Amino acid sequence: MKKDEIDPSKKKSVTRTTFLKKAGSQTVDIRVGEEMKLFRVHKSLLCTRVPYFNKMFNSGFSESTTNSAVLREDDLEAFDVLVDWVYTSILPPDADLWGLVGVYVLADKICLPELMDQVMDTIQAKYPLHPSDASDIYSILPKGSKLRLLALDMITFEFTKPMNAQLDISKLADVNAKNEEFALDFLIKIRSHMSRQTAIPNPRKSRSCTYHSHEDGKCTRTRK
Repeated sequence: MKKDEIDPSKKKSVTRTTFLKKAGSQTVDIRVGEEMKLFRVHKSLLCTRVPYFNKMFNSGFSESTTNSAVLREDDLEAFDVLVDWVYTSILPPDADLWGLVGVYVLADKICLPELMDQVMDTIQAKYPLHPSDASDIYSILPKGSKLRLLALDMITFEFTKPMNAQLDISKLADVNAKNEEFALDFLIKIRSHMSRQTAIPNPRKSRSCTYHSHEDGKCTRTRK
């Protein structure tokens, strides 16, 4: 036996879950967006990672018979990121803010808190939000959305910083005039902290699950 070789009898037996075992060999065809772009995805892996598709392809729906589905109303780029995430658990490092917001909207639609929280951690850590961004987020996401809360907290925090040159007050006033729901939440937040005489914390430095959508005790935080 050569010096660098290991005696086979001394090798530890390690059972590794192979990709083929996780992904399986069966695929499903999903056509997305107005362009009806075809995504061919391993069924077992997709259904394991995304309960929404598990119900679609493993229940009594027609999709379970044809192993195909049409998602014409969904965003093509967001779905592409979703499929990439199903295989890698990683978000694209070059994604811009609104690309990530699109992924969040899709993940919210299909009730996928793991992906929502991963997107949230990335936005919270890397991307500035302006008043117009907050207004748009309010327009496309429902009341109670954690991304709405992050947008509100970011704008409120910037507003209360003394002599903050980064926040355009005229744009904030314009947003408040056009988006009544955001304006009301903004004023309530300011009034709450004023009445308690407490400073508004920097949402970027939060290490709690304030902005997460997962169930209690199921945090898979990606930020350090």
